[in-house]
Amino acid sequence: MSQYATAIQDQAQEQEHFGPSGHDIRQPVRVHAVRWPDPGGIGWAEARTMCGRPAAGMEKAVHTAPDPATWHAPRWDGLHCDACDTAVREREQQRAG
Repeated sequence: MSQYATAIQDQAQEQEHFGPSGHDIRQPVRVHAVRWPDPGGIGWAEARTMCGRPAAGMEKAVHTAPDPATWHAPRWDGLHCDACDTAVREREQQRAG
């Protein structure tokens, strides 16, 4: 099974036509891979993505798949981080090789 979680990076979405409501509407802009659960036992707030970004502040979505290199759900195909994807594939090739 997959040993990664998906960290969802988002940003505020412009809502000019609704006027100022005081609500912050967030839009996903990129998803990153995070080794999860962390082998060293650190929590999500201290974890880093496979491309080196801090996971703190990103939403965690755990995805299980038989192939460990499948680190995100298909719905995120258009938003996945290429650097994370490469790092996961290289790590899984090293583990298999």
